Amino acid sequence: MQIVFFKKINQTSYYYQIHDRQGHLFTMYSFTASWWQNNGKAREKYYTFKTRKERDRTLRQILQKKQKDGYKILYHYFRDAKEIAVSSMIKKMSI
Repeated sequence: MQIVFFKKINQTSYYYQIHDRQGHLFTMYSFTASWWQNNGKAREKYYTFKTRKERDRTLRQILQKKQKDGYKILYHYFRDAKEIAVSSMIKKMSI
């Protein structure tokens, strides 16, 4: 999974990315969020969960918050058919 959000305010571009490329050693359910401005250095936060349900709940909360903050989806990719529920929210936010 990879989701990249984007918003532009004046001359500043803001990016927020969620991905599960780097799995966590002690749990199957995790993702990494990173954010940055223009071409600046990214900051990261790692999320780990005991269940897929917990992970999906947090992911939906982040999607809703980013939408409320004015972000649009720049890019998304889901490799797993189980991600369909989240991808339906994404379609509503796409540029």
